[in-house]
Amino acid sequence: MLTSLEIENFKGINARQRIDFAPLTLLFGANSAGKSSILQALLYLHELIERGAADVDRTELGGSVLELGGFARLVHRHDTQRAIVLRAEFVTPGGLERFGRDLTDFPFTDLDDEVETAWVELTIRFITTASFRGPIVDRAVFGVNGDSEPLVWLQVGATLREGEPLQARVNLGHPVLASETRELPGAMTIEADGTQRPLSAKHAPSEITEAWEQVAIREKALHRALEGEGGGYGGGSGPGAVLDDGSGFGDGRSLPVFALARGRMSALPAPGEPLRVVVAGDIESDKEELVSLGLRPPSEETTQQIAALKASIDLRERAAREVRTFLEMVVLGTTSQLASFLRDAQYIGPLRSIPPRGFLYERAGRITSWADGLAAWDLLLADRLTLLDRTNAWLGKLGAGCQVVVQQLFDGRADAEELSDGHVDKTVRRLLLDTGSGSFVLPSEVGAGISQLIPVIVAAIEGRGGLTLVEQPEIHVHPAVQVGLGDLLIDAVGRDGSRRTVLVETHSEHLILRVLRRIRETTANESPEGGPTFTDEKVSVLYVENAPDGVRVRRLRVDERGEFKDRWPKGFFAERMEELL
Repeated sequence: MLTSLEIENFKGINARQRIDFAPLTLLFGANSAGKSSILQALLYLHELIERGAADVDRTELGGSVLELGGFARLVHRHDTQRAIVLRAEFVTPGGLERFGRDLTDFPFTDLDDEVETAWVELTIRFITTASFRGPIVDRAVFGVNGDSEPLVWLQVGATLREGEPLQARVNLGHPVLASETRELPGAMTIEADGTQRPLSAKHAPSEITEAWEQVAIREKALHRALEGEGGGYGGGSGPGAVLDDGSGFGDGRSLPVFALARGRMSALPAPGEPLRVVVAGDIESDKEELVSLGLRPPSEETTQQIAALKASIDLRERAAREVRTFLEMVVLGTTSQLASFLRDAQYIGPLRSIPPRGFLYERAGRITSWADGLAAWDLLLADRLTLLDRTNAWLGKLGAGCQVVVQQLFDGRADAEELSDGHVDKTVRRLLLDTGSGSFVLPSEVGAGISQLIPVIVAAIEGRGGLTLVEQPEIHVHPAVQVGLGDLLIDAVGRDGSRRTVLVETHSEHLILRVLRRIRETTANESPEGGPTFTDEKVSVLYVENAPDGVRVRRLRVDERGEFKDRWPKGFFAERMEELL
């Protein structure tokens, strides 16, 4: 489950804005305030993780409905000298080890159990080198368990030439790894009584540090690469931002940098591809030397050389395996869970399509999109269980004035067996609407509101987890129906065991009033019989406004009585009062 998203230099957003998610997250604000930019940032994040491409126009989730326009249109003020930054925080309920590695001798045996949440911050910038020109994920930073201190940094190389590795810096002083206390050479702390004592810090075990540093990039080589790149490791600000001397935290911790084979043009490896550590120092040459030593006449000196070289090779190979497994768990084990969460997302755009006449027939293999709403109609056509009945139940609760009917047509030449099996060439299903007037009609023969409403209902019912993004669920529907949409969304996030997040961009006063009412009723134990219950911690209300310095997002807290703790900007839907007075 996604818990928060931070956005910087994306479309109208300039300074970093934080979006805190709850199971039901509602975005309010004026037209063109920047609400849709938040949804689009999530679609862009999905593309960055899944495919690694930074110059994105069409997205998989947005389909033909949404055009992002590429990096130059996405970066704030179209200034390609700026860097877009996206930082996602999320829970990691699944295992971190994804490739069947043997963890018997892995030094951090409890890592999988200790990591409960993670965050990843991606920096996307336009880079020009002799071999590459364009936008790229230039840096990826990872942390765990809500700690702001980074655990791993990944950075592309200076030239972006084919075969140039990624640089991966590991923070061996991070709380999740630290298990022993080290005294810092020459560092002292002064007690209240004036006495001095050595300053110490937590750190990973020294035997791990020493072994891993054997396969790390030597600091001098790293400095030369960074000087060619024009800056310190990572750049930016905050803990560990400038680490070019290995002491950016100021406590003498080990921050080794490893070379990783780069599989795509991004600092973020593909979630499903194993990592390969490029060991500093030529192990293959040492193995050849070992063979050469074995051919020499036996002597005590040769025996000692063979033993020392073999021990060095074994140490480095073991360390490389440990580093690889660690980075796979921290980098791929976390991002693969975020990728899965985003991959299963439903994005419902602001204008859903009215199904054309021909579409209403079931067609095997037809690919439809949630973005234009047509995926919902295809699910209803294909339903052989209860989706149709549950959709009609909600249409009734909302007072929509119609029911969905599936009509099955048969080929007159089909035999009984073909008809009973629903043979694809002999039977076809189509959807109609029963408006209660005694005849069935096509969706295109009634008002647009039904075609806008049904995809929202089906998405709310069908989604069993993951993320649902909805723009303007209230469009073209009566205020009484908008009120009922509040109950529909509450039901969507309130099912037992649900890890679902529903993010809704809306202008509907009626919808939020129903959500606040259900909170108030639940607290007072006055919920209607069979009606939904809801609590204040399950909703996040975000107000988006455009300011001279860029879009601002503020959270408006709700208490257990269904009242806002924070003042609604310019009054809560003040237009009504202005008209009445």
